Amino acid sequence: MPVELWFPTPIYYYQFTDSTLSVIQSEIIDCIPNFEDTLTNPWDDSVLTSFKYNSTDNFLDSSPILKEHIIQHVQNFINSNIDFEITDSWLNVCKQYGYQNYHSHPLSDISGTYYVQTNSNDGNIKFKPESISYQSSKLLDVLNVSRNATYVPKIGQLLLFPSFLQHTVLMNNTEDDRISISFNVHFK
Repeated sequence: MPVELWFPTPIYYYQFTDSTLSVIQSEIIDCIPNFEDTLTNPWDDSVLTSFKYNSTDNFLDSSPILKEHIIQHVQNFINSNIDFEITDSWLNVCKQYGYQNYHSHPLSDISGTYYVQTNSNDGNIKFKPESISYQSSKLLDVLNVSRNATYVPKIGQLLLFPSFLQHTVLMNNTEDDRISISFNVHFK
């Protein structure tokens, strides 16, 4: 078929398992109490977060094992010798009926999330490219091209994606809290 699909958007997925997952989870769970008093809602949605605008608070500084693994996976994702740094990271807690609106992470190159606690039914993360008009073009339907990508959260899951990529977290309709660590990476 002479149809070419251009402008792919890479999303990196990794699932930590076994002893590595156990060590990372233990480290994070020990850090969470240090951040619980800082949780607020600076956005127009309902997620509680340790994120602060114009702040140098960095959750991953308290979680060096996870930070080192993230650095290794960013290197795998970009497959290049580009020098980079994790500029900020924060804790997110999404309670029952919590959600996050579509947003992107300007001024960064790669963004990511790591799922600490989830029952996998407490709100998927959904990505959509900005350039697709949802009101027009049935061509994508005819060609069977997806207009978005959705990932079900899993404990120990790491997602890396271009920071310009619009994403949302769907509503948590369960009684369980979903806890994740989000971060931004900047190429030097």
